Amino acid sequence: MRKTVCVLLIVLLAMATTASATRVTTMGGVNNIVKDVKNIFIYPQLITQYPDAMYLEISGSNLYRAGGHYALGNGVLGMYFSTETLWSTYAPVVDPGGMNWGVYHQRIYLFYGMDMNGMQLGAQLRLFGDAHNVDASTPAPGDKSIESVMGLGLNIGATFGEKIDAYFTFQNVSWKEEDTAGKMITEPNGNMTIGLGARLWLEMSDTYTLIPYAGFEMMGDGYKDSSKVEVKSSTTAITIGVGDNIAVSDEVLLVSDIGVSLMPEKTEITIPNSPSRETKSSYTSLPYFRIGLEAQLYDWLWARMGAYKAWQKESTEDNDGNTEYWGYANTSLYLGAGFLFKNLHIDAQINPGFMTRGPYFVSGSGGDMFSRVTIYYVWGEK
Repeated sequence: MRKTVCVLLIVLLAMATTASATRVTTMGGVNNIVKDVKNIFIYPQLITQYPDAMYLEISGSNLYRAGGHYALGNGVLGMYFSTETLWSTYAPVVDPGGMNWGVYHQRIYLFYGMDMNGMQLGAQLRLFGDAHNVDASTPAPGDKSIESVMGLGLNIGATFGEKIDAYFTFQNVSWKEEDTAGKMITEPNGNMTIGLGARLWLEMSDTYTLIPYAGFEMMGDGYKDSSKVEVKSSTTAITIGVGDNIAVSDEVLLVSDIGVSLMPEKTEITIPNSPSRETKSSYTSLPYFRIGLEAQLYDWLWARMGAYKAWQKESTEDNDGNTEYWGYANTSLYLGAGFLFKNLHIDAQINPGFMTRGPYFVSGSGGDMFSRVTIYYVWGEK
């Protein structure tokens, strides 16, 4: 399970995004090399480029995220509500009254960005968590148990001369877990993430732009329990890549991306009166590729397609020097469309199964036509 989560983390870091929008997803997951509103989840200062709009994202059959941007003086204020989950290996499972067992919902994003004499500054605040507290007088001696999880994240970003976008990120996960007698069961042990990154827009010609980028994160995760057992994991994630934008014509944009991502990890377990244990792991994408195409077919219709390919390598080594290796290829293909109706924009990721089976009344098979949809309305546009 931990290995699977770590592989997911390295893929996300390679995409350099908290969560991909439909447009950048269907172009191959190119959020870091295409200018799009979803860039604000990496570089919050870029919200200044997307004022006065409302957004709604749908994943499968579920509402995923909703929010809006509002121009305020020389800045832009943004707020989103989301059903994204907080991931933590060791945080306690909170029972929210029998609903969504053990899921920590991300509550809110807050954004603010401003333009200061040509330099854009911005910040993003993330708040999430759940709690379950009991204060019962019977049966004796009474239940005083507590399970609460809280997360706080902060991104700070700056853009210099419309050429360099940079960000710094911080996240902390804390919790409180006590038994029915009010005694500690577990507590966090260094559960914090810090990171930074940047990208550079190099306009080589009127039709060709090169975008080198890099990201670095240090993640800590662990716990201490009532028996004085300590577990602590530390992970370093590094991504280096270069992408490009090719304006084939006014209606056609071609993008590509190549890079490498590395993520070594170490987990230490300390048990009283016993030898300490240590496990080292490594997860790499060496290299990964992305390609994407966006073509405007009519004033109101865009077609999009993209692909992602990575060669993944994993290894683990325990205290005794035992090692294990894995190597495999990871491939994802995407197809999408965009629609414009005056100020209303709709971006959709097409479910490939629908393309082959057709609607229910033709094939007798059910399923969503779109696997992801983003709907947004921008006022003030002509």
